Amino acid sequence: DMRLSIFFTLMITFFITSIYEGYFFFMNWKESRILSEKLAKENIQSQYETLKSQINHHFLFNNLNTLSALIEENPKLAVDYVQKTADYYRSILNLKDKEVITLGEELDLINTFFNLQHNRYGDNLKLIISVDSSLYHSYVAPLSLQMLLENAIKHNIISMDKPLEVTISATNGYISVRNNLQKRDLDQPTSGFGLRNIVDRYSYLSSRKVEISENDSYFTVSIPILTM
Repeated sequence: DMRLSIFFTLMITFFITSIYEGYFFFMNWKESRILSEKLAKENIQSQYETLKSQINHHFLFNNLNTLSALIEENPKLAVDYVQKTADYYRSILNLKDKEVITLGEELDLINTFFNLQHNRYGDNLKLIISVDSSLYHSYVAPLSLQMLLENAIKHNIISMDKPLEVTISATNGYISVRNNLQKRDLDQPTSGFGLRNIVDRYSYLSSRKVEISENDSYFTVSIPILTM
């Protein structure tokens, strides 16, 4: 009877101890997992913020190049361009720090940016926006469409003989920016920053990938439409 009593006492003690230790280790594991996920999220957020901070420099660099060309071609137009660019820059500073902006806000930026470029290129640069207004309240990464328009202007010949036409359209959950392909010879090799930045930012915002296609006639980039 004594041995049986000791056996059951030890079994009960072992059972209670096991439950306590199991709960203790489970809570430690849960806390460690939460901390690990938090650190991973902060690391991703840090990388995303770095990508966003690069946009300003890219935009400013491209605009300085445009301004440099305008000063030689048309000094009066260059002054007007500086004033309009300053107003436009104020607009993008209000939006660039957001993780996402509405498609409507992005298209407003696109139209303003196109008007700036139209001052220089005239009717040799054409922009067609074919997006249903019902999509204006969906979301995109800030300045993503604008950077694609910038790239199209930067990398292609724009002249009376070879006008550049850029089309923005929406289909199957994607916004596509397409331009006719007439590559120009650049003085310096391109860094590919603009497109790479968009691809990297969308890798944090969506499981869907940025789609890039090119043939003899057209270059197209499609970015996922984001929903909240």
